[in-house]
Amino acid sequence: MKVFINKPTGGYVGGLIVVAANSPMEAHGAMCAEDESLTYWYEANGWQELMGVVSDAEMPRVLAHGEHEG
Repeated sequence: MKVFINKPTGGYVGGLIVVAANSPMEAHGAMCAEDESLTYWYEANGWQELMGVVSDAEMPRVLAHGEHEG
């Protein structure tokens, strides 16, 4: 699977979410399935593919996540 990242939006917030998926839409769906409240931080149109990075995950899933408010 491809690997996608998304950065949180908003004023004093930082972090990153990393998701294994086949498309940006699938990445967003995997994130929502894990924790619907994450849509507050991560916009559906904010996904970027990490070129040259792949995951051997069999299903779309969140690989890593962290954010902080400043």
